[in-house]
Amino acid sequence: MRNILLIIIVSLLHSCDNPNGKVTESKQLNERITRLEQKMDSLTHTSNTEVEGYSNKSTVSEDGHCQGITKKGTQCKRKAKNNGYCWQHGG
Repeated sequence: MRNILLIIIVSLLHSCDNPNGKVTESKQLNERITRLEQKMDSLTHTSNTEVEGYSNKSTVSEDGHCQGITKKGTQCKRKAKNNGYCWQHGG
């Protein structure tokens, strides 16, 4: 009888939540959130820098074709004017 009572007590103690465990888990989650926020901030900063930065893309394609995109999703094959587009795509 004593052994059974001891087993029950030990089982109950193991099944109880450890308050320090919850604090540790909460701390780990907060640290992870902070790291993820820092990553998001760095990615946002990089993205904004690229958008605001200088773009060396030529306005006229090297082969002289229009830079417009057709309904099929391919590049237009018409000859481009000075602005890089044909008559149909805004030239």
